[in-house]
Amino acid sequence: MYRYLACLLALLPFAAPAVAGGASSAAPDILLIMPDQFRGDCLSAVGHPVVRTPQLDALAAQGFHALTDGRHKYIWRPKSGREQVFDLAADPHEEHDLALQPGHRELLERWRGRLVRRLARRPEGFSDGQKLITGRAYPALQKPPQPKP
Repeated sequence: MYRYLACLLALLPFAAPAVAGGASSAAPDILLIMPDQFRGDCLSAVGHPVVRTPQLDALAAQGFHALTDGRHKYIWRPKSGREQVFDLAADPHEEHDLALQPGHRELLERWRGRLVRRLARRPEGFSDGQKLITGRAYPALQKPPQPKP
């Protein structure tokens, strides 16, 4: 299996330009991690008592919640509390953050309210039903395995 993975990784730099449509492609960068023999609860980011995964923990720390209706997109980053709003019709590449512009305060508040209501029903505690709660870590939803004595 490791030989197969090594061959795949060796060919990836040659395949990527063809898949992405060449160097001038405006396609977004997407990282999809699909480890074959790695359980999701074996991350130090979700509280595993023994396993240390600093690189994957750094990726997990950049997590975000996003909502869209096809016209606008709202993004909230729970660790920092940063919010972003984009008009996808006028700005399909999400280059102009409307959350930073005073004229779009009502739009920002409307989308924030939608996320508050959506997250209020979830167990992580990112919303109390009235506001978003910043600074919370992503809690482990499953109890991590305990090391054998």
